[in-house]
Amino acid sequence: MSITVLDPVAQTFLINKEVYPEGTFISSVRLFFKSKPATNVPVLLSIVGTSTGIPSGKPLDYSKVVVYPENVKISNTPHYLDSNTYTEFKFPIPIYIRSDVFYALVVQSNSSEYTLWVASQNDLPIASTVKQLPTSPTPSELTKIAKSPYLGSFFESQNGQTYTPDQTKDLMFVINRCKFNTNAAPNISFGISNGL
Repeated sequence: MSITVLDPVAQTFLINKEVYPEGTFISSVRLFFKSKPATNVPVLLSIVGTSTGIPSGKPLDYSKVVVYPENVKISNTPHYLDSNTYTEFKFPIPIYIRSDVFYALVVQSNSSEYTLWVASQNDLPIASTVKQLPTSPTPSELTKIAKSPYLGSFFESQNGQTYTPDQTKDLMFVINRCKFNTNAAPNISFGISNGL
């Protein structure tokens, strides 16, 4: 199923403290679009904090990313491993996310022609989304989506300030975390001034 982003939509998420006790840094978010406008109207993704699990407050520093239609990929057969079917929103610097704290991905645009893929409870999934790999054969039988995974909630808003939860939907997305090389020795250059 797909949903328009003329009014902001949001998806909360949580970093597991048992897996990442110190939190983590994320480098980008991948979203899956079904349609986009023919005009040059961009789409904006940002990360905001939450209050009692509801999106609230200003975007985290450096978490706002604008993408224009020419860089938005659309597909009727999205798959999280298929780079032809997702649009990557890369942050200018890694964004620190604390563990066991709900954050929200907020997506908005001034165009009603952007639509995002979402999973909806009791609907059949898109066949491409249940494949192990994009090249795997298309399954002949599909099972209805019985419940939402425990990762957060989907929200819709009419004004960008008040959000209404929809417990039957979840946004299709991928969050990419940073992996730092801690074995490499830093190379720092210092300039010497003759004037001192």
